[in-house]
Amino acid sequence: MKSDELRIVSTSEGDIEVEGGFDETFARILVSELLEMDDVEMAECIVEHPLTSSPKIYLRAKKGAPRDLLIKAAKRIRERSKELQGKLGAVG
Repeated sequence: MKSDELRIVSTSEGDIEVEGGFDETFARILVSELLEMDDVEMAECIVEHPLTSSPKIYLRAKKGAPRDLLIKAAKRIRERSKELQGKLGAVG
């Protein structure tokens, strides 16, 4: 698997586990964003070993499709990043 490829490790009704395509820093930011969402029951970043494995994200949804919640959280992070860029640009 290439480092930029996202792979679904497991999925079931209301649950998903993904890995790849992100580092531990982004995984933790994504989990933090997911935990702020009302439709998310549980989200966690799993790092089996920092030198030999990619981080995984596990998500359990209260309501809605877990994959859609991951996409929504990623879009929210992008929007927050754009807001921050705008604010930083206005400062300097």
